[in-house]
Order: sequence, then structure tokens, then C-alpha cells
Amino acid sequence: DVNRPESSPVRILFAGRYGHRKGVYDLLAAFKNAKFDVPAELCLFGDGEVEKVKQIAERDNEEFADCGKKVSVSGWVSRGDYLKMIPGYDLLALPSYSETFGMSLVEAMGQGLPVISTFSGGVPYVVRDGEDGILFEAGDLPALQTALERLVNDRNLRVAMGKTAWKDASERFSGRIVLQGLESVYSQLQ
Repeated sequence: DVNRPESSPVRILFAGRYGHRKGVYDLLAAFKNAKFDVPAELCLFGDGEVEKVKQIAERDNEEFADCGKKVSVSGWVSRGDYLKMIPGYDLLALPSYSETFGMSLVEAMGQGLPVISTFSGGVPYVVRDGEDGILFEAGDLPALQTALERLVNDRNLRVAMGKTAWKDASERFSGRIVLQGLESVYSQLQ
């Protein structure tokens, strides 16, 4: 975000199974209704109900022709390619109804992206609401729309949350930290 020209569209990343559980339809609806001050692009990667998501995106893109919004839908990419792509985005949105941990959240945070997600499952243990990103109750479309508008329209907030996300992910989820935690658990079991 800090290295891209301000005139570039704000790029929102979603990676997950296309379907209700990961909140992709909520994300599409909130993006469609959101009022942005700058161009914005929603980039979806995943599998599942691909054709249904593509149909919604095509219909929405026709409506967006003159308003600076765009939705792109892709299949999965390899994990290595995905990790290389993350820095090309400005934020990650995962409005999931059920999330055990949210590895995609950690991956995005680890590369300096703020996240928008829900209070479901383990997400609040990964994302600190108001610091690393914005959390809301699953299914709350107005709250998702507001979160998108806040982070898309406020570059300074996006950058600040992204820096905090990177620092937090580095301190809590680095390989070294996770290995130390596992070693501690295993030593307690002996």
C-alpha cells in the first residue's frame, strides 16, 4: 500500500472456499453497496461455488462500469504463488461464519495487510479489533460495509493497521515463536 501510487485502486483480497460459510456472498453484497471515495477492486481466490460467484461478479461489474469498482474471480493458486501475491493487495477480507484459526489472516498480517473479519471461532485470538484490523459479528452486512468503507477510504488508517498487523504477526506467529510454544507443550506432557 505505501509503495503504490495513491491513484491505484485499493485492492481487497479474499481467499477461501466460495460459499456461505466463508462469507463470500456477504462480502460481495457489502462491496456492492459500499460508498468509496477512491477506486476499489475486490479480488477473490478460491474454489467451491465458482460459477455462482462468477455470475454475481459479472452482473455487479456491469453495474460498476462507471463507479470505480471491480470484482475479479479466480480459482486457487499455489500456496507459494499466493504468498508472493499478498503484497500486491491493500487489505484482506474474510467475513467467515466459522473459522477455527484463520491461517490466511496470519499470512496477510505477516505481510503487512490489515484484515476485516468476524468474531467467529479463533479469529479474535489472531486479529486484535481496532489494531490489526476490524472485526464484526458474522452476518452483519452493515458492519461489513462500514469496515470496507473505513479501510478503503482511509489510506492512513490502512497503513497504520497494516504496520501493527505485521508487528503483531511477527511477534506472535513467527516460526520461532510457534516452535517454542509447541516445545513447551510437549515438555509439559512428559
